[in-house]
Amino acid sequence: MEKTSIKSSTIGSRCTINSKTRITDCILMNGVTIEERCVLQNCIVCHDAVISAGCELKDCLISGSFKVPSGEKHYNEVLTAMDRLMEI
Repeated sequence: MEKTSIKSSTIGSRCTINSKTRITDCILMNGVTIEERCVLQNCIVCHDAVISAGCELKDCLISGSFKVPSGEKHYNEVLTAMDRLMEI
């Protein structure tokens, strides 16, 4: 993994982390895919989610099986598909 940095993070099984990516203080659940040139800080990424190339995420919660589109930046957000929300 070229120029990839993972610090103080927990990585589940079947995760794919591509090159030129920085992951700090994160939890990646099983089956997560992190594409190249991503920066994640203090995030929880649920099972089978995909973080597309060039994304920058800080203090975010990404729901299971959600795909973050390429190049997006999110701070202090919950990212989930609208049809997967739960009524309380």
